[in-house]
Amino acid sequence: FCVSADTSRSSQGHHPPVQKKEFLITISVTGEVFAWTIPLAQRRPIHHCVMNLSDHLNGDVTCVESLPCPKQHCHWLLLGCFDGNAFVLELSTNRATTSNMLSEANTNGDDFQLQGCIIQCLEKHPRPIHATCSCSSSNPFEIATACADGWIRVFTLVNNNDMATNKQLFPIEVLPTRSWPAHGGVCVARIQRGISEGTLWSQSPDQTIRLWNYHTGECLYNFQFDNCVGGGPNLLGCHSHEIAVFWETLEETMVSVRQIATGRDIWKVSSTLKPLSNGGGVGSRFHSADLHGDFLVCGTQDGHLKEFDFRQRSRGHAGRCALTCQTTKSLGSSVTFVAYTGASQNHALALLYDGVLVLLKKCPSSRNRQGALPTLEWKVVRTIELNMRTCGGTAVPYYYAPHQTLFIASPGYLVRAFVFENV
Repeated sequence: FCVSADTSRSSQGHHPPVQKKEFLITISVTGEVFAWTIPLAQRRPIHHCVMNLSDHLNGDVTCVESLPCPKQHCHWLLLGCFDGNAFVLELSTNRATTSNMLSEANTNGDDFQLQGCIIQCLEKHPRPIHATCSCSSSNPFEIATACADGWIRVFTLVNNNDMATNKQLFPIEVLPTRSWPAHGGVCVARIQRGISEGTLWSQSPDQTIRLWNYHTGECLYNFQFDNCVGGGPNLLGCHSHEIAVFWETLEETMVSVRQIATGRDIWKVSSTLKPLSNGGGVGSRFHSADLHGDFLVCGTQDGHLKEFDFRQRSRGHAGRCALTCQTTKSLGSSVTFVAYTGASQNHALALLYDGVLVLLKKCPSSRNRQGALPTLEWKVVRTIELNMRTCGGTAVPYYYAPHQTLFIASPGYLVRAFVFENV
């Protein structure tokens, strides 16, 4: 996120122009909140400890949501925790108006160092909080939580520009304004803002994705994904009339594009499990996927990238998709994370199970025949040994597109960052 800050006044009392900086926030299992200045201009990134939440946590932080703040030079973070607690942290660079409510920070002459404190607490949930989201673009202080007890709760945060000057006691307790059982007692794994104002998407291991009117708790659409295993279907993205969903059964993994009004799949990419040529293992089960406009790239269990073009609808081929580009050789290990990089779909990065980071680029295929239409294939530009395992949640990748930076939070209190230039 980006925050602005006033630099120190000059001796003549003039105000220099307001400056801005962007930060990445990391929170450790011990409750330390660190701010990292981006873009990363040095080999060793600039960072500082904003605050320590160890006195407030009885378990890990499970989700973090970035929220706008009604006050200048501030930013809010909404934290959901495994112990059912949820907090609103205020991060600030404006010491003149908020120093009475914020913890001290090491200044070291840096006007952009953040300070933080807990200013609001949501009513404690009975079970772990799995996800949070802002419900409305017109009212960003209306937020929702997804809980392991199967309920969705909506809260309206205190939006007061004068909280500090009014000398209110912190933190302020916020009670839910609405709540309802969303998935019949099965945990709600994820929620996100819906296709229109007043709606929310939810997904659950009960094999469904549902669209809700969060003002009334009414279920508007219920999409069933039969025989779905694991954590349930994963909503990749949505438009006004369609949703793209990644899901798997015991026999295959699929990406479906489903029409909202009819509940019918209009496109589907399936990866049927097959024995390998040597008689062992399984075939190319999809392990990860990323959307870029009408293009979808999937990472497979046998170490390939496969890209599909969903523009067939405009050509009258409903239900079909074209395989446009793939790796001709296996990358050597299962692809646990894949993402497009840059402004187009011509570059991608992949994290492999054995701890290798791979940067790939689309190139004309060496198998193109003279006179035939050229085909493309993914070719490896660079590989980086991370000396870490990237499977089973032991590493958490996050790609920040504005600065083409990949962050990887890994065991051992390490955050690794890779900046990709000219892609």
